[in-house]
Amino acid sequence: MTIDKTNYEQQAFEAALKPLGEAVAEIGKGKPLDHYTREEILRIAEICVHEYQTFMLKILSGQSSDEEVPL
Repeated sequence: MTIDKTNYEQQAFEAALKPLGEAVAEIGKGKPLDHYTREEILRIAEICVHEYQTFMLKILSGQSSDEEVPL
């Protein structure tokens, strides 16, 4: 499946990469995906959605991407 992303959406996806990598490293990079627990998968999804939404909120509110968004 291919997603037709806007430039901002692509940037938001990329903003999630570092936190996603940190979560995967915490779980264990050598652990196959089919061995992740339900909680680990939900944590990864939560991190990705949070980072994506945070980036988009910053862009839409006119803040620079390094400013913290009060939630």
